[in-house]
Amino acid sequence: MHSWKKLQFFSRPKIHSFSIGKEQENNLVNLLKNQFECFTSGRKYIFFGDQTGVVRFVNKNLMVEFEQKLFQTSLSHLYELSQQNFLIAIGVDDGKTNQQIIKIFDLGSQKHENGYPCIKIIKINIGKNYNQKILSITVLDDLSRIVLSFDNGLLLMIFGDLLRDRVPKQHIIPGTDEEGTPIINKVLFRQQIYFSLGERVRVLYCVSSDQTFCYHIDDNQEYRKMVLHEAGAPPESVNISLEGDLILGRDEGVFYFTPENPGSCFGFEGKKILTEFRSYLAVATMTNNNKSISFSVYDVKNKYIALTKNFKGKCSYLLNQWGSLIIITDQKQVIQFEEVSLKTKLDFLFKKKLYNVAIDLASSQQYDKSEIYEMFKRYGDHLENKGDYNGAITQYINTIGQTPPSYVIRKFLDPQRINNLTKYLQALHEKGVANSEHTTLLLNCYTKLKDNKNLDVFIKQDSKDGPKFDVDTAINVLRSSGYYTYSLYLAKKYQENDLYIRIHLEETKKYKTALEYIKTLEFQEAESSLKKYGITLINNAPKETTGLLLKLCTGYKPEKNTSISLHDENENFEQDPKTKNENLTEKDLLLENNTENKNIEIEIEIEDEKEKEKEKEKEREREREELFNNETNNEDLGSISSQTKTLNGEDQNVMNRMALFGNQDRSNINKRSGQRQQNNENYTTYNDKNLPQSNPTEFIHIFVEHPIWLMKFLERIIQIQIDSDSILYNTLLELYLREDVIEIGSGNENVSEKEREEQKKINRQKAIALLKNQDSRYEKEHALVLVQMYNLPEGVTFMLEQLKFYHEIIQTHIENEDHQNIIESCKKYANKDQNLWSLALNYFVKSERDCTKEILQVLSEIKKENLLSPLMVIQILSQNESITLETIQDYLSSLLDNELNSIEENETNIKKYVEDSEHLKSELLLKKSKAKIFQSSRCSYCNNPLELPSIHFLCGHSIHYRCLLDNDVTCPICHMESSQISDRVNSIKEKIGKHNEYFRLLRESNDGFSVVADHFGRGVLSDYKK
Repeated sequence: MHSWKKLQFFSRPKIHSFSIGKEQENNLVNLLKNQFECFTSGRKYIFFGDQTGVVRFVNKNLMVEFEQKLFQTSLSHLYELSQQNFLIAIGVDDGKTNQQIIKIFDLGSQKHENGYPCIKIIKINIGKNYNQKILSITVLDDLSRIVLSFDNGLLLMIFGDLLRDRVPKQHIIPGTDEEGTPIINKVLFRQQIYFSLGERVRVLYCVSSDQTFCYHIDDNQEYRKMVLHEAGAPPESVNISLEGDLILGRDEGVFYFTPENPGSCFGFEGKKILTEFRSYLAVATMTNNNKSISFSVYDVKNKYIALTKNFKGKCSYLLNQWGSLIIITDQKQVIQFEEVSLKTKLDFLFKKKLYNVAIDLASSQQYDKSEIYEMFKRYGDHLENKGDYNGAITQYINTIGQTPPSYVIRKFLDPQRINNLTKYLQALHEKGVANSEHTTLLLNCYTKLKDNKNLDVFIKQDSKDGPKFDVDTAINVLRSSGYYTYSLYLAKKYQENDLYIRIHLEETKKYKTALEYIKTLEFQEAESSLKKYGITLINNAPKETTGLLLKLCTGYKPEKNTSISLHDENENFEQDPKTKNENLTEKDLLLENNTENKNIEIEIEIEDEKEKEKEKEKEREREREELFNNETNNEDLGSISSQTKTLNGEDQNVMNRMALFGNQDRSNINKRSGQRQQNNENYTTYNDKNLPQSNPTEFIHIFVEHPIWLMKFLERIIQIQIDSDSILYNTLLELYLREDVIEIGSGNENVSEKEREEQKKINRQKAIALLKNQDSRYEKEHALVLVQMYNLPEGVTFMLEQLKFYHEIIQTHIENEDHQNIIESCKKYANKDQNLWSLALNYFVKSERDCTKEILQVLSEIKKENLLSPLMVIQILSQNESITLETIQDYLSSLLDNELNSIEENETNIKKYVEDSEHLKSELLLKKSKAKIFQSSRCSYCNNPLELPSIHFLCGHSIHYRCLLDNDVTCPICHMESSQISDRVNSIKEKIGKHNEYFRLLRESNDGFSVVADHFGRGVLSDYKK
């Protein structure tokens, strides 16, 4: 302690020495002339008690404010609680028995005429020796326990709710009633709860003249004794700190003890009286054979001496009262010390340049944090001006969060201070207040210092709250500095997927690695990445990209992601920033992004690894070549599609792979199919509706420079997803028809004309197969334009047929002068459009060639179907002067014969209908003019003899009344026939006014006159409403 800084943090002492007079009889100095049995200091008063049981209350002015008699006989101890306004006194009321009792006075209540009220009396019970002398008392502030020490070594515990319990419990602490027990001069309770061995305990410190120990008391009143030191101290040299540690003042020094172990100690000789004052330890040491006092106040935590004074006389009392330190000497002097304000202390320390002491003092006094930050800043400025840059940066780090980082950074932009700047920037990131510019600056410092170790630690740091730097900025800075390994590591670790892919595509040129990473992404991110970087990927890795697109469009499931490592998957390379032999400037630190070379050995290792990787990649490339390019191109897409439909389960997977790689050698397919149970996890399940799927049309544009791979992609898609969008079919059809899309070997370079023509023929066959496949979903109009544009006659005919453009089909054959196909097409489509024969007849008639044979065939079909009237036929034939009557003689004669036969048949029918009509008219006239005679003797229904009642119908039937069904009045025998007639009449009536139906039949019929005649004959055209 003698080496600590000596400061003056207390004002000059006030020495109170009152003159003796009547007006001053009640002052403290005069009071001290008397003999007192006990005293205690507390919240408002200092209490002095004498043997008569009277207590004097001394106020802040050091005057006796009043006195109160607490006991009738004697008073031995006083104790005031620090947290509650209660005074506890021990004394005797009954002089005969000398029974010691405890009284509790409420100092917070209103004072009566006789003083403060006593609210509790507790009789002390220690057996026969009830009048044993009490040496010390301690009380818990919650008034749950009181401990008394006696001059025979006993320790009495009084516990419970001392104010509410009628008779609080008492017992002697075990072991203190045995012989040889040390006499406890001082007992002190640790007010704070302590946890020992996981239990909640109360701690009771006990100090004798030759031993120091404590008891751990749990809630079950079980005691565990712990010896702290084999030496004691006088009671006036024992105290307890604010933290609850025991303080002993012995002749050789001051000792601290925790509830379980000895603590710190400070050596200086002399008999001591000590007390705690705020954060200080006040010690009055007797010197010069107890004739003088050396008084010191120590700040044990911050290690400085706040006050040192010497006085004559002997210290009788050392009190912490009213925010002051009070010394009462045997010279009847009262010396009072008051601490100066914290601001005064700090100003004093700043003048002395003791910034570290000022900061420690302010922190211990719970000073305003913003002011403490300012102190750190002033301390840093002071050290920086002195040239202590390391110390200055340490202080500036303590200001993070209050002082703008730019203030500090500007001071350390000198290249020689780059280490200090790096340390500060690291602290900014550790405390989570760094922005993107700070991250850029720190990473540039690392690269300039070639500090790969700290860079590695910075990059790999883990935190529950996430990274303490801006990840995007770090990745971009490392990328621009050539540290691709670290930038890829960060991008992968923090799932900056776009940056990870872009670095591989733009910097490392590892396109296949980028594709492998995309496979591990979730569907949305994988789809977005392929849309964004698909063109680059297809230009550099067409096979792998096409395969991934197929997976994405037919049921995507991300692959398992690999572990994150700086040496993961061909990323074992690093282009360090290149060194420069020029001095660093501010611009260098903020903007420098040039790369550094590694040493030659590392470069050689990297080159060897690259060569090995190239060899492996070439081998894999050859294997994929065999799978992709060994395809039988004359396979019909429709047949493949139909085959795929019939398969399921594992066989379907085999066919899907055939669709992906082409119809390669069947034995290889079957061989792999036989092993599918062992390698089932390697098969890709396509068209899984439970998995997300992309729209293939959104990826067509990325194949703009790779039509062959687009054709492969579309072929597989429509084989797997037959109900694909029509755009896919349209595009695939156009690719088949384009002459520049020739797939031979690995490309279309150095291809002979013969091979080109052969491949062109195969593609056209595929186009026809696609058009004719019933499952194809192309747009017919679009397909017609394509086949016409690329001159595919068979396709044109097929599409015209699909679109029902029959006239155009005939017109196409006419343009090609294909007479045979004209006749066949007319036969094929005449049932759908009978005007085709008329078109064909006009063509043959006008043709300059001899078409007599074709004309006769057409006339035969026209006659058979009665498509044209003879007059019309003759008008058409008359257009060609070379056609003679002899040519159509047979046609005309057969027509005339048919007409004559039809006339004869119609005349016969007319005659029959006239006779039937006359017969019906005569019968109707007879029924109206003559009576009907019924002569039947039997029932026409049941054939039993006819009995009354019976009913006779005009149709001639006589029937029992009982034989009628539900008393119906219609003849049951003729009922069916009459119902049919009635229904027919009602049907005709319903058709009246339905003109749309009439005109529809008229349009669809080949003989419109027959339709009109039929409706007229049925009376449909009559007005029944009239």
